Amino acid sequence: MTTADLQRKPSEVRDPPPGRQAPRRGPPPVRRGGVRAWLWNGARVLLYVWRLLLGAWVGALLCFGVVVAPALFQALPPVEAGTVVRQVIPKLDVYGMAAAVVLLGLWVRGARDRKGWIARGLLAAMGALAALSFLVITPRMEALREAAGGKISELPGEDPRRQEFGRLHGASSAASAAVLVLGIASLALPPRPRERS
Repeated sequence: MTTADLQRKPSEVRDPPPGRQAPRRGPPPVRRGGVRAWLWNGARVLLYVWRLLLGAWVGALLCFGVVVAPALFQALPPVEAGTVVRQVIPKLDVYGMAAAVVLLGLWVRGARDRKGWIARGLLAAMGALAALSFLVITPRMEALREAAGGKISELPGEDPRRQEFGRLHGASSAASAAVLVLGIASLALPPRPRERS
């Protein structure tokens, strides 16, 4: 509608000829309702996936470190509790490495400002720590445990194997705590679209 049309009286505005529709003005219609409408907005879907993966990672670490592991060592003998923990930690590390790759992939088209690079750095550090735990710390701890006949806790305190095992256990706990802190910080930096120049 032109300026001249706006200045006309309502009676002077002509209707479109029969068989023809009036041109649509304004923004395109928004699809609402249903699964198709939810999938229509790809940005929201990707953000949902990003939050789901990262939230599951952080939640699993928090639940295991604060609830599960202490309960195991209270309810079971140290050897049996350690057996359960050895089954859980590698699985958390594998999930962490896979999740880090996917989360970084969702940032490919994200903003490239300072916050964007900080978010990428946090996710990369989380994946690197998970890989360090899975590929270096845990295998070395298992080797020491096998060398001690599976009874690392029964070795004398001055035994080099028990001392190294203690250092590795501390490194594993520190790596898990660092991943948890970085993950909580990453939750505050979700992917954002890149600004068009």
